[in-house]
Amino acid sequence: MHPWPSAPWQLSGRGGIDRTNLGHSGANNAYVRDSIGTHQLQQNVAVRPNHRYRLTAWMLYGGFFGHGQDVWLLLDDIALEEI
Repeated sequence: MHPWPSAPWQLSGRGGIDRTNLGHSGANNAYVRDSIGTHQLQQNVAVRPNHRYRLTAWMLYGGFFGHGQDVWLLLDDIALEEI
C-alpha cells in the first residue's frame, strides 16, 4: 500500500492508495484507516448552480468496533454525473 494519493485527491490523516485487488474493480482503491481522530480523502470538483448531480461510489467498511479499535473504509468506482 502506498501512503499518499495523487492529485487531484487530497488526504488528511491516515490513509492512502491500495495497489492490491481489494477493491470493487481492481487496484488503486483509496482508503482511510485508524483507531482515533479524523481522516479525510477529498477532491474539489466544479459544479454549476441550479443543476442536479449524482455522486456514486462503491464502499467497503471494516474493522473492530469499540473505543481505540482499528477501523477502515475502502472507496472505489467514484463518479459524479450531472442528471
